[in-house]
Amino acid sequence: MGQAVSRRLARGVLEATVAGVLALRGSAATVTDMTETNAEPRAGNAARVQRDPIDPYAGALAALNFFGVPNDGRQFTCPMCGPKAEPKKTKIRPDGGLTCYKCGEMSTGGSFAAYSTVMKLAEVYGQGELTKRQVFDILRGCDPFGGRKVFEVRNVPMPEPEPETFVDSEVLEALRQFGDLEAGVRYWAQFHFDPKVVRAFDGRVINTPWARVWGELVSTFGEERLIRAGLAKRLDDDSIWTVPGGKITDKSKRYPPDYNVLQFYKAVDGTPVGLEVRGNAFIAKLAQEHKEGKRPFVPKTRNLIGNAKGSRIGFGLDVVAKFPVNRVVWLVEGYKDALAAGSMKRPAIGLAGVNAGISEEALEVLRGRRVAVAFDGDEAGQESIAKVEAVLAEAGVQLVPGPRWPEGRDVADQLAWQHENRKLPCGRGCGPTSD
Repeated sequence: MGQAVSRRLARGVLEATVAGVLALRGSAATVTDMTETNAEPRAGNAARVQRDPIDPYAGALAALNFFGVPNDGRQFTCPMCGPKAEPKKTKIRPDGGLTCYKCGEMSTGGSFAAYSTVMKLAEVYGQGELTKRQVFDILRGCDPFGGRKVFEVRNVPMPEPEPETFVDSEVLEALRQFGDLEAGVRYWAQFHFDPKVVRAFDGRVINTPWARVWGELVSTFGEERLIRAGLAKRLDDDSIWTVPGGKITDKSKRYPPDYNVLQFYKAVDGTPVGLEVRGNAFIAKLAQEHKEGKRPFVPKTRNLIGNAKGSRIGFGLDVVAKFPVNRVVWLVEGYKDALAAGSMKRPAIGLAGVNAGISEEALEVLRGRRVAVAFDGDEAGQESIAKVEAVLAEAGVQLVPGPRWPEGRDVADQLAWQHENRKLPCGRGCGPTSD
C-alpha cells in the first residue's frame, strides 16, 4: 500500500512538473501519458503499453470531433448553451482546454486541460465514466471502445496567429463612400429602427458589385495597404480573401458582398477607426439554420482582421458626445442594440461585446454622465453587468439602474415586442418611436 501511495505521489509531482514545463515552453509542447502504463492491458498488447506523446491542442480537437461538437479549430459550438450557442464567444485553448465566455459552464482546465475536456464532454453527452485508457484513446483519435482509429488528429497545426494590422481611417473612409445611406435606412427599417437614428449612426449598405468596389480600392491604395488595414488577407495560393466578400469570384462581379451592411466604429469627431460588417438576408438565414441545428456555424457579422489596437472603441461615441450631459446614456451590446436604444430615444454606446472591455475613448465620453448598463437578458449578459459596472465606477462614471429585459431578450427584441404588441410607430416609414 505504501508503494502505491508513493507511486501516486510521484505521478502527481510528475504531472505538475509537466504542467510547469508546458507553461514555460508554450502551448505547442506535447504531453506524454506517463500514467497510462498502469491501465489495464488490451488483448494482444503487452501489459506495459507504448507511451505515445499527446499534443494537448490536437487532443482537444479529437475530443470535440469524437463527441460531434462543431468547431473550426479555434472556436466551438458550446453544447451547454444549446440553441443559443455563439461560437464567437468560445475558445479552444492551446493547452487543450475549452472556454465558453457566454455560459461559463463549458470551461475546462487543470494541469492536463485536454484530459479535463474529455471528461467534461463525456459528462455533458451522458457517456458515463470513462477509464483513463478510454480518455487517452479519445485524445489520440482512437475508438475508446475498440482501439480502431476513427479519425486522424496527429500533428494538427496550431492556428496561425492573425497578422498585425493597423487603424487606417483613410481606407475606411474610402470604403464608406461605397455605402448607400438610404439603403441602410431601408435595411434597418425591418427592425423598427428610427431613420434619424440610422442616419446619425451612418448605417450604410453596399449595393455595388463587390469586385468593382474592391478593384477601385486596390487601384487607390494597393493590396498590401488594404491587408495592413485588416480588410483582407493573402491565402496560401496567393489569392486574396476579403472581409466583406470573401474571395473575388465571378459572383463578385455581379453582386454586392455577402456582408454588405457597414457598421463603423467612429472617434468622437466622426473619423472611422474600425469596422464590423453584417451579413445580408441570405447570411441571416444561414445563421438562423445554425441556431436550429441544421448547418455548421455561420457568423452574422465579421470584424476587420487582426482587430488593430484602437479599432474597436465602441459604436456611437460621436453620436452620444452630441447629447447634453444630463441625458442618461445606455451601455448596450453591439451596433444593432445601440440603434434600437436610440429608436427608444435613449442615447447609447454599443460595446464590441460583453467580453471586449470598455475603451478609454468610450470612458472619456461617459465621464460626467449618468450611465445605465442595458445588456442582454441572457445569462451571459446579466453576469457581465456587475463586472462592467465595476469598471465604470472605478473610472468615475456615475451609474444609475438599467432596464432588465425578460430572459433571452435584448434591446432590439424589446423594441420589436413593443411595436408588435403596443402598435407603436416605427422606422418602417412611420416616424420615430414613442416610449
